[in-house]
Amino acid sequence: MEIVRDGDQSGEGLVLSGGCLADGNAIWAVSAARGKVVRFADAEALDGRPTEAVATRGSPSGVAVDADGRVYASDLEHGAILKIDVENAKYTAIVQDYEGQPLLGPSSLAFGADGTMYFTDSGPLGESSLDNACGSVFAITRDESGQVLRPLALGCLAHPCGICVSPRDDNIVYVAETLRNRVLRFSRRPHGAFLCSVLHQFSGRIGPSAIAVDPNTGYLYVARYEFDTNTGLISVIDPSGVDQGIVRDIEIPELAGGEISALSLNPDAGELLIFEATSAKLVKLRI
Repeated sequence: MEIVRDGDQSGEGLVLSGGCLADGNAIWAVSAARGKVVRFADAEALDGRPTEAVATRGSPSGVAVDADGRVYASDLEHGAILKIDVENAKYTAIVQDYEGQPLLGPSSLAFGADGTMYFTDSGPLGESSLDNACGSVFAITRDESGQVLRPLALGCLAHPCGICVSPRDDNIVYVAETLRNRVLRFSRRPHGAFLCSVLHQFSGRIGPSAIAVDPNTGYLYVARYEFDTNTGLISVIDPSGVDQGIVRDIEIPELAGGEISALSLNPDAGELLIFEATSAKLVKLRI
């Protein structure tokens, strides 16, 4: 294990996210505190100061890059998915509402191999809760008529947060539902509808906050969010359900808090990048 950033040297309030452009090197991050989307040149530059891609002047919460190198960000304050024009340092809101109702605030996004964008809509922590389960999961696809926004789960989830797509089966999407302390599995059937099931129910800690999938093993790496603790925790889950799903738990005492807010997996290097919000530490873990 290696501590890459010990505290936020850049003063940006960075939250690490994943994404690579065509050069295969770029690593993206967001600064919710300063309303920016930024870019590191490569994994070796993570301890330095990033390059600003765009200032959203909102509260960006996640970033992803599609197969053609287009950059998108979720922004809680704008309540929108933003398309980032990196060359001109501008952005355009491509989704802000569903059937006339404004989004709560998208928190995380991911792409499937077919180009479908999936994102969670939770609002800030606490806006969608156990007694007000109003969070959603959406997909953005394209057909002959243009962009299509459709819900996978609409207004029924308690702070859906992290999201990822199975690299082995583009029809499976995993979502961390933080305040119900569980991981959900959305499976697309041949006629296009998604079925939702509970992949794993945790006990203890507040709930899963970030999720990444290893394309080589299919295992899920799930960050377990918690306040006032000196140890970060990541659970490794086998989606096939062997041994009740849990492969192992990884405790990280070097993180001076349990508020892991982002995971980014680099399977080629066999590394997991972990960002902890309280200490603003970025840890590189061999997997």
